[in-house]
Amino acid sequence: MRGQLTFKIDGRDKEFMVQELICSQIIEIFDKKILDNLTFEKIRSHFVKKVLPEASNIKESELLSLAPSEVEVIWKKFQEVNSVFFRTLKQISKTEVVGQIKAALLTDFFALYAKSLKQAT
Repeated sequence: MRGQLTFKIDGRDKEFMVQELICSQIIEIFDKKILDNLTFEKIRSHFVKKVLPEASNIKESELLSLAPSEVEVIWKKFQEVNSVFFRTLKQISKTEVVGQIKAALLTDFFALYAKSLKQAT
C-alpha cells in the first residue's frame, strides 16, 4: 500500500498530504538522468513541477502562502513517507541530492514570493 501522511501546519486551515513515490516516478527520476547530470535547475524543476503535484496535494502556487518554516514541515513529512527512496539514494552515493532537492524547493518558494512583491517606485 502506498504510504501517505496527512497533517496540519499550525495556523493553517488546510490539511496537507504527502504520498510515497511510486516506482514509475522513481524510475522516471533515474531515466531522465536527473541524478547523473545533477544541476540545481533540473532538480528544482522536476521536483516542484512534476514530483510535488503527483505526490502531494500541494500546488506550486500554494508555496507563495507558506513561510519557509512551513515548507520545512512539508519537506520533513515528504522525507518521512519516502524514507525508502531517500535511503536508496544514500546507498548509491547520491546523498547530495537530498540537500539539493530541499534547497531547490526553498529556492522556488523565494522566487515565487519575490515575483509576488510589488516593484518599489
